[in-house]
Amino acid sequence: MPALFDLNEITSLMPMPISSVRMAEMVSDPGSTIQQFTRVIELDQALTVDILRWANSAFSGPETRIDTVRDAVVRLGTANILKLAVGQHLVASFSPSLSQTDYGENELWRHSVASALAVEGLSEISPVRIPGLGFTAALIHDVGKLILCRRLGYDNLQEMIREIVDEKNVSGVEAERTFLQTDHAEIGGAIVRHWKFSEEMAGAIENHHRHDMEGGVLLDAVVAGDVLAHSLDVPHPEEWDKIMPILRRLKISGVDSANLLEIIRRKMSMSELLWNATPA
Repeated sequence: MPALFDLNEITSLMPMPISSVRMAEMVSDPGSTIQQFTRVIELDQALTVDILRWANSAFSGPETRIDTVRDAVVRLGTANILKLAVGQHLVASFSPSLSQTDYGENELWRHSVASALAVEGLSEISPVRIPGLGFTAALIHDVGKLILCRRLGYDNLQEMIREIVDEKNVSGVEAERTFLQTDHAEIGGAIVRHWKFSEEMAGAIENHHRHDMEGGVLLDAVVAGDVLAHSLDVPHPEEWDKIMPILRRLKISGVDSANLLEIIRRKMSMSELLWNATPA
Protein backbone atom coordinates (compact mmCIF):
# COMPACT_ATOMS: atom_id res chain seq x y z
CA MET A 1 0.00 0.00 0.00
CA PRO A 2 1.41 3.46 -0.84
CA ALA A 3 3.13 5.29 2.02
CA LEU A 4 0.67 8.18 2.07
CA PHE A 5 -2.27 5.84 2.45
CA ASP A 6 -3.24 5.65 6.13
CA LEU A 7 -5.24 2.53 6.94
CA ASN A 8 -6.24 4.10 10.27
CA GLU A 9 -8.40 6.56 8.35
CA ILE A 10 -10.30 3.64 6.86
CA THR A 11 -10.82 1.90 10.17
CA SER A 12 -12.23 5.16 11.55
CA LEU A 13 -15.18 4.84 9.18
CA MET A 14 -18.43 3.43 10.49
CA PRO A 15 -18.18 -0.34 9.91
CA MET A 16 -20.59 -1.79 7.37
CA PRO A 17 -23.23 -3.82 9.24
CA ILE A 18 -22.61 -7.54 8.87
CA SER A 19 -26.22 -7.95 7.75
CA SER A 20 -25.53 -5.75 4.70
CA VAL A 21 -22.44 -7.77 3.85
CA ARG A 22 -24.39 -11.03 4.11
CA MET A 23 -27.22 -9.62 1.96
CA ALA A 24 -24.68 -8.56 -0.67
CA GLU A 25 -23.31 -12.11 -0.74
CA MET A 26 -26.81 -13.50 -1.23
CA VAL A 27 -27.77 -11.02 -3.96
CA SER A 28 -24.73 -12.20 -5.92
CA ASP A 29 -25.47 -15.89 -5.27
CA PRO A 30 -28.14 -17.37 -7.58
CA GLY A 31 -28.51 -20.28 -5.16
CA SER A 32 -29.60 -18.15 -2.20
CA THR A 33 -33.25 -18.22 -1.13
CA ILE A 34 -35.77 -15.70 0.16
CA GLN A 35 -35.88 -17.68 3.39
CA GLN A 36 -32.13 -17.24 3.91
CA PHE A 37 -32.30 -13.55 3.03
CA THR A 38 -35.24 -13.06 5.40
CA ARG A 39 -33.38 -14.78 8.23
CA VAL A 40 -30.43 -12.40 7.93
CA ILE A 41 -32.80 -9.45 8.34
CA GLU A 42 -34.70 -11.03 11.22
CA LEU A 43 -31.46 -11.41 13.20
CA ASP A 44 -30.84 -7.65 12.92
CA GLN A 45 -33.45 -5.84 15.01
CA ALA A 46 -32.74 -2.35 13.67
CA LEU A 47 -32.75 -3.56 10.07
CA THR A 48 -36.03 -5.39 10.65
CA VAL A 49 -37.68 -2.16 11.77
CA ASP A 50 -36.26 -0.30 8.77
CA ILE A 51 -37.35 -2.97 6.28
CA LEU A 52 -40.92 -2.95 7.55
CA ARG A 53 -40.94 0.85 7.41
CA TRP A 54 -39.68 0.84 3.83
CA ALA A 55 -42.20 -1.80 2.81
CA ASN A 56 -45.04 0.35 4.13
CA SER A 57 -43.71 3.65 2.76
CA ALA A 58 -44.90 5.61 -0.26
CA PHE A 59 -41.85 4.31 -2.14
CA SER A 60 -43.22 0.78 -2.26
CA GLY A 61 -46.78 1.85 -3.11
CA PRO A 62 -48.42 -0.35 -0.46
CA GLU A 63 -52.00 -1.48 -0.96
CA THR A 64 -52.08 -3.61 2.17
CA ARG A 65 -50.01 -3.27 5.30
CA ILE A 66 -46.90 -5.44 5.55
CA ASP A 67 -46.25 -6.92 9.00
CA THR A 68 -43.66 -9.66 8.39
CA VAL A 69 -40.10 -9.49 7.13
CA ARG A 70 -40.74 -12.19 4.54
CA ASP A 71 -43.63 -10.24 3.04
CA ALA A 72 -41.46 -7.12 3.05
CA VAL A 73 -38.71 -8.96 1.17
CA VAL A 74 -41.23 -10.18 -1.41
CA ARG A 75 -42.65 -6.68 -1.86
CA LEU A 76 -39.37 -4.78 -2.06
CA GLY A 77 -37.09 -7.38 -3.63
CA THR A 78 -33.68 -8.40 -2.33
CA ALA A 79 -31.69 -6.01 -4.53
CA ASN A 80 -33.84 -3.04 -3.48
CA ILE A 81 -33.38 -3.88 0.19
CA LEU A 82 -29.61 -4.04 -0.29
CA LYS A 83 -29.69 -0.67 -2.09
CA LEU A 84 -31.59 0.97 0.74
CA ALA A 85 -29.53 -0.57 3.54
CA VAL A 86 -26.18 0.36 2.00
CA GLY A 87 -27.50 3.77 0.94
CA GLN A 88 -28.56 4.54 4.49
CA HIS A 89 -25.13 3.56 5.80
CA LEU A 90 -23.41 5.65 3.13
CA VAL A 91 -25.42 8.76 4.02
CA ALA A 92 -24.57 8.30 7.70
CA SER A 93 -20.87 7.90 6.86
CA PHE A 94 -20.68 10.85 4.45
CA SER A 95 -22.63 13.46 6.39
CA PRO A 96 -20.29 14.26 9.31
CA SER A 97 -17.19 14.91 7.23
CA LEU A 98 -18.73 16.55 4.19
CA SER A 99 -20.83 18.98 6.22
CA GLN A 100 -17.56 20.67 7.18
CA THR A 101 -16.39 21.23 3.60
CA ASP A 102 -17.49 23.29 0.64
CA TYR A 103 -17.94 20.10 -1.34
CA GLY A 104 -21.39 19.58 0.09
CA GLU A 105 -23.06 16.29 0.78
CA ASN A 106 -25.56 16.83 -2.03
CA GLU A 107 -23.02 17.02 -4.85
CA LEU A 108 -21.20 13.84 -3.92
CA TRP A 109 -24.40 12.01 -3.05
CA ARG A 110 -26.04 13.10 -6.30
CA HIS A 111 -23.20 11.64 -8.38
CA SER A 112 -23.25 8.42 -6.37
CA VAL A 113 -27.00 8.01 -6.86
CA ALA A 114 -26.78 9.00 -10.54
CA SER A 115 -24.10 6.36 -11.14
CA ALA A 116 -26.20 3.71 -9.43
CA LEU A 117 -29.29 4.68 -11.41
CA ALA A 118 -27.25 4.61 -14.61
CA VAL A 119 -26.30 1.00 -13.85
CA GLU A 120 -29.94 0.25 -13.15
CA GLY A 121 -30.85 1.78 -16.52
CA LEU A 122 -28.18 -0.27 -18.27
CA SER A 123 -29.49 -3.45 -16.66
CA GLU A 124 -32.98 -2.70 -17.99
CA ILE A 125 -31.90 -2.40 -21.62
CA SER A 126 -28.96 -4.81 -21.80
CA PRO A 127 -29.58 -8.46 -22.72
CA VAL A 128 -26.47 -9.25 -20.68
CA ARG A 129 -27.29 -9.93 -17.05
CA ILE A 130 -25.75 -7.26 -14.83
CA PRO A 131 -25.27 -8.62 -11.28
CA GLY A 132 -27.66 -7.43 -8.61
CA LEU A 133 -24.64 -5.93 -6.87
CA GLY A 134 -24.26 -3.46 -9.74
CA PHE A 135 -26.44 -0.77 -8.21
CA THR A 136 -24.74 -1.03 -4.82
CA ALA A 137 -21.22 -1.09 -6.30
CA ALA A 138 -21.99 2.04 -8.32
CA LEU A 139 -23.55 3.70 -5.29
CA ILE A 140 -20.33 3.36 -3.27
CA HIS A 141 -17.79 3.59 -6.11
CA ASP A 142 -16.55 7.03 -4.99
CA VAL A 143 -16.42 6.28 -1.27
CA GLY A 144 -12.65 6.84 -1.44
CA LYS A 145 -13.36 10.54 -1.89
CA LEU A 146 -14.73 10.56 1.65
CA ILE A 147 -11.28 9.71 3.03
CA LEU A 148 -9.62 12.35 0.86
CA CYS A 149 -12.11 15.01 1.96
CA ARG A 150 -11.53 14.09 5.61
CA ARG A 151 -7.78 14.18 5.24
CA LEU A 152 -7.24 17.20 3.00
CA GLY A 153 -10.47 19.16 2.84
CA TYR A 154 -12.31 19.41 -0.45
CA ASP A 155 -11.06 22.87 -1.42
CA ASN A 156 -7.41 21.96 -0.83
CA LEU A 157 -7.83 18.69 -2.70
CA GLN A 158 -9.42 20.35 -5.72
CA GLU A 159 -6.78 23.08 -5.81
CA MET A 160 -3.93 20.57 -5.79
CA ILE A 161 -5.60 18.47 -8.48
CA ARG A 162 -6.25 21.50 -10.70
CA GLU A 163 -2.64 22.68 -10.42
CA ILE A 164 -1.25 19.31 -11.47
CA VAL A 165 -3.83 18.81 -14.23
CA ASP A 166 -2.95 22.23 -15.69
CA GLU A 167 0.80 21.79 -15.28
CA LYS A 168 1.16 18.23 -16.52
CA ASN A 169 -1.93 17.90 -18.75
CA VAL A 170 -3.07 14.72 -17.01
CA SER A 171 -6.41 13.44 -15.74
CA GLY A 172 -7.72 14.15 -12.25
CA VAL A 173 -7.02 10.59 -11.16
CA GLU A 174 -3.44 10.79 -12.46
CA ALA A 175 -3.06 14.06 -10.57
CA GLU A 176 -4.19 12.36 -7.36
CA ARG A 177 -1.55 9.69 -7.84
CA THR A 178 1.12 12.34 -8.41
CA PHE A 179 0.86 13.93 -4.98
CA LEU A 180 -0.86 11.19 -2.94
CA GLN A 181 0.86 8.11 -4.38
CA THR A 182 -2.66 6.66 -4.55
CA ASP A 183 -6.10 7.75 -5.76
CA HIS A 184 -9.70 7.71 -4.59
CA ALA A 185 -10.48 4.54 -6.54
CA GLU A 186 -7.69 2.56 -4.86
CA ILE A 187 -8.75 3.95 -1.48
CA GLY A 188 -12.35 2.99 -2.25
CA GLY A 189 -11.32 -0.57 -3.01
CA ALA A 190 -9.52 -0.76 0.34
CA ILE A 191 -12.59 0.60 2.15
CA VAL A 192 -14.85 -1.99 0.54
CA ARG A 193 -12.42 -4.74 1.52
CA HIS A 194 -12.41 -3.33 5.06
CA TRP A 195 -16.20 -3.54 4.99
CA LYS A 196 -15.75 -7.20 3.93
CA PHE A 197 -17.66 -6.99 0.68
CA SER A 198 -16.69 -9.38 -2.10
CA GLU A 199 -13.43 -9.08 -3.99
CA GLU A 200 -15.49 -8.68 -7.17
CA MET A 201 -17.09 -5.52 -5.77
CA ALA A 202 -13.79 -4.23 -4.40
CA GLY A 203 -12.16 -4.76 -7.78
CA ALA A 204 -14.96 -2.94 -9.61
CA ILE A 205 -14.59 0.08 -7.32
CA GLU A 206 -10.79 0.03 -7.38
CA ASN A 207 -10.75 -0.02 -11.19
CA HIS A 208 -13.73 2.18 -12.04
CA HIS A 209 -11.51 4.61 -13.98
CA ARG A 210 -9.96 1.79 -16.04
CA HIS A 211 -12.01 2.19 -19.20
CA ASP A 212 -9.71 -0.18 -21.06
CA MET A 213 -9.84 -3.03 -18.55
CA GLU A 214 -11.90 -6.14 -19.26
CA GLY A 215 -12.68 -7.25 -15.73
CA GLY A 216 -16.17 -8.67 -16.07
CA VAL A 217 -19.73 -7.43 -16.26
CA LEU A 218 -19.80 -5.78 -12.83
CA LEU A 219 -16.73 -3.67 -13.59
CA ASP A 220 -18.12 -2.79 -17.02
CA ALA A 221 -21.38 -1.62 -15.45
CA VAL A 222 -19.69 0.51 -12.77
CA VAL A 223 -17.30 2.14 -15.26
CA ALA A 224 -20.14 2.95 -17.65
CA GLY A 225 -22.37 4.17 -14.82
CA ASP A 226 -19.70 6.58 -13.61
CA VAL A 227 -19.16 8.04 -17.09
CA LEU A 228 -22.88 8.36 -17.74
CA ALA A 229 -23.45 10.10 -14.40
CA HIS A 230 -20.70 12.62 -15.13
CA SER A 231 -22.35 13.28 -18.51
CA LEU A 232 -25.72 14.26 -17.06
CA ASP A 233 -24.76 17.92 -16.61
CA VAL A 234 -21.77 18.31 -18.93
CA PRO A 235 -21.49 16.03 -21.99
CA HIS A 236 -18.16 14.21 -22.34
CA PRO A 237 -18.08 12.84 -25.91
CA GLU A 238 -14.50 11.59 -25.48
CA GLU A 239 -15.53 9.61 -22.40
CA TRP A 240 -18.49 8.15 -24.28
CA ASP A 241 -16.08 6.97 -26.97
CA LYS A 242 -13.94 5.29 -24.29
CA ILE A 243 -16.86 3.21 -22.98
CA MET A 244 -18.08 2.09 -26.41
CA PRO A 245 -16.23 -1.25 -26.03
CA ILE A 246 -18.08 -1.72 -22.74
CA LEU A 247 -21.44 -0.93 -24.34
CA ARG A 248 -20.63 -3.43 -27.08
CA ARG A 249 -19.89 -6.08 -24.47
CA LEU A 250 -23.22 -5.24 -22.84
CA LYS A 251 -24.80 -5.48 -26.33
CA ILE A 252 -26.24 -1.95 -26.21
CA SER A 253 -23.72 -0.05 -28.34
CA GLY A 254 -26.52 0.99 -30.69
CA VAL A 255 -28.34 2.92 -27.97
CA ASP A 256 -28.28 6.67 -28.52
CA SER A 257 -26.40 8.46 -25.73
CA ALA A 258 -29.04 11.19 -25.43
CA ASN A 259 -31.79 8.61 -24.95
CA LEU A 260 -29.78 6.76 -22.33
CA LEU A 261 -29.05 9.96 -20.42
CA GLU A 262 -32.74 10.87 -20.52
CA ILE A 263 -33.60 7.50 -18.96
CA ILE A 264 -31.18 8.27 -16.13
CA ARG A 265 -32.57 11.79 -15.65
CA ARG A 266 -36.07 10.37 -15.29
CA LYS A 267 -34.79 7.91 -12.73
CA MET A 268 -33.04 10.74 -10.87
CA SER A 269 -36.28 12.70 -10.67
CA MET A 270 -37.97 9.67 -9.11
CA SER A 271 -35.12 8.77 -6.76
CA GLU A 272 -35.94 11.41 -4.15
CA LEU A 273 -38.98 9.40 -3.09
CA LEU A 274 -36.84 6.29 -2.64
CA TRP A 275 -34.22 7.99 -0.50
CA ASN A 276 -36.83 9.92 1.49
CA ALA A 277 -38.20 6.51 2.41
CA THR A 278 -34.86 5.71 4.04
CA PRO A 279 -35.08 6.19 7.79
CA ALA A 280 -32.80 8.87 9.24
